Amino acid sequence: ATAISLIIRDVSRQVEAEAAQGRMEAVIESSEDAICSVMLDGTIVSWNRVAEALLGYASEEAVGKNIALIAAAHRTHKVEEYFEIVRKGDRVRPYDTILWGKNRTEVAVSFTIFPVRDACGKILGASVIAREISSRIEAENKLRESEEMFRKVFAHAPSGMSVMGMDGKYLLVNPTFCTMVGYSEQELLT
Repeated sequence: ATAISLIIRDVSRQVEAEAAQGRMEAVIESSEDAICSVMLDGTIVSWNRVAEALLGYASEEAVGKNIALIAAAHRTHKVEEYFEIVRKGDRVRPYDTILWGKNRTEVAVSFTIFPVRDACGKILGASVIAREISSRIEAENKLRESEEMFRKVFAHAPSGMSVMGMDGKYLLVNPTFCTMVGYSEQELLT
């Protein structure tokens, strides 16, 4: 006699999970931000294409190394502080900093770290996201320079100058204007 044994296993959940994982990987790879996954001890386990371009390290060079690899020398002590925050389940809110790329090139970024949890809520590691901000910093510097130039020209102009609000109240007055009208800056602004 010949017997046949048949075992049927439902793998639909596994297929759904693999599809979700694939979608998540596609999102990370298509992001315009540098994204890496890091174990709680600081070991880099994934490194997207933007991280490669922004920081100069190929994925093969970064994965397996400690995230302190990209911390500026005077900030390496902060890495442990940040991971202690993540271990407690909190995130490090976005802040501007300088990271070190390959060959110690400085890269200005907005940087955030948040915990990555499993389905039960256990913290497995962290996601580190860095957005390059050199254009924003350059624009802020130009605006600051422009504002400073305006203040100097306004303050030293040989002509009386004032800026008034829509309600007719003085917002700014220069010294020449004060001399012309016979009131102090304080008097005119109040």
